[in-house]
Amino acid sequence: SSGINAEYGGVPILGIVENMSYFTCPDCDKKHRIFGQDLQAKLSCSKSAADVPIIGEIPIQANISMNCDQGTPSVISDAGISYIFDGIVDSILPAITLSQEATSFKIDTST
Repeated sequence: SSGINAEYGGVPILGIVENMSYFTCPDCDKKHRIFGQDLQAKLSCSKSAADVPIIGEIPIQANISMNCDQGTPSVISDAGISYIFDGIVDSILPAITLSQEATSFKIDTST
């Protein structure tokens, strides 16, 4: 892998969200990581990505795909999914400080 820079286009990377991270079996309720396991170990092999935290894992769920196809955000329409996105937002909120102007923001990367 080519790695991840701490900044992309002058914008700091606050973390990585792993899409299609796992599938939860409806019969046994076990998480299956069909695309491989341990993303953090894979990232640690890259010097530029080693310090970038994983801030969320989005599972493979039919509801997410159906909501996207209908143009409805899963965060609004499905409480069973919204907690995942809420966790991602909660993990980056400490690094973001809104300025007095609604159109601009400041990113604090010291945390």
